[in-house]
Amino acid sequence: MPKFVLLKLWLTMHAYGTKTDQELAFLLMADDPEALNACYVRYMQSLHYFVIRMAKSPTLTEDVLQETFVRLWQHRKQLNPSQNLKAYLFTIAHHCLLNLLKRAQHEFFILEELKHYSSPVENTTDRWLDYTVKRKGITGGH
Repeated sequence: MPKFVLLKLWLTMHAYGTKTDQELAFLLMADDPEALNACYVRYMQSLHYFVIRMAKSPTLTEDVLQETFVRLWQHRKQLNPSQNLKAYLFTIAHHCLLNLLKRAQHEFFILEELKHYSSPVENTTDRWLDYTVKRKGITGGH
């Protein structure tokens, strides 16, 4: 990480490190990006540990963590400062991981189906009709 980013994070934590989660939630709702940085610094390590244990993939973990903080920022106006911010972040991370895994599983299924039909096998009418029916099922009829 570049030194200026580390310095900015340190300065943020110096100013925001003593704030409660409730105060950070109010600041997020007021569109304060430094509050987001403070949440990142405060919870990144524990979120990383939580996600990597389930995902078993550093790349997938980074994607989930990035998406978690993007969603926190996108939905900051709907925050409830009286609720547990840490639990909210862990819930977002859990849902992001499940969504990414579902998407990956669906993409894998599609690739396997297409691989099966792209093999050099004789092209009969029945095989083509079977392919067309399955393809419409995969793409939602388009």
